[in-house]
Amino acid sequence: MLSPLRALRRAATRLRPRRPFWLGRPLRATIAPATSGGYVLLIRYAQGTEWVFLPTRTQPYQRPDEREFTAVAAALATRGLIRTTPWHIDTDANLCADITPATRKEARRG
Repeated sequence: MLSPLRALRRAATRLRPRRPFWLGRPLRATIAPATSGGYVLLIRYAQGTEWVFLPTRTQPYQRPDEREFTAVAAALATRGLIRTTPWHIDTDANLCADITPATRKEARRG
């Protein structure tokens, strides 16, 4: 069962089809461990960070698998963002990749 705050965040994520323009241009996507035992996608913008919760796991802090990567790809696609670099490890031992807004031509393809 989800906590009320997490349920509200999940509902807000579903209802928001576009990236928040007030946060500026997107810079980096990071897959970080969450306290609930799963992972969270942190989308860093020039003026702030957007948190996207990924599916929860039964065993905490394993490496992300295909389910998490599929959820990340879907979250980035709904916000009109694409990765420009492959996933790599940052200084905090989290997976991260640079991102940029998708052009209209690329958005029509996929």
